[in-house]
Amino acid sequence: MRSKFEIVTFTVILLGLAGCSSGIDDNNGQQSPRAAPLSLLIANDTDKVTIAWLPSPDDRTAAAAIKYRAHASTTANFIPGSNTQQMELTGETSAIVENLVAATEYFFLVEAVDEAGNVSVNNQYRSATTASVPIKRSAQPIQMADDLNLFDPDIAGTTYT
Repeated sequence: MRSKFEIVTFTVILLGLAGCSSGIDDNNGQQSPRAAPLSLLIANDTDKVTIAWLPSPDDRTAAAAIKYRAHASTTANFIPGSNTQQMELTGETSAIVENLVAATEYFFLVEAVDEAGNVSVNNQYRSATTASVPIKRSAQPIQMADDLNLFDPDIAGTTYT
């Protein structure tokens, strides 16, 4: 019988391999880097979304040298280009896409580019919707149950109305 840890690990590996490319590109017989599947999208506020992806392995380019182009559009299955590219990062696997419109669904895609200029194929789109109203962040410190004496034996069993 498998433990929960083994099952979770197996699932993560499957997500990491989804959409991989193993085709040879025209640049000196090098393979295109594998797709960089988006693994996390968080709508942080009305105008930004945090995206994260799994690193893209390549046959000749070190992981720290892989470039990632993050794209966003309000159109599903858009064709990535200079009009949708939000940023290009080297060796990073997360970013915050800013200057978005509130209460809007965005589709995201990350392309991996190796040192030879080969671009990943079979990239996967993911979507997130920005918040409709600003998210209020509390300046109050979080109090833990121990700090509030919720486990005090003198109040255990007491009902408050």
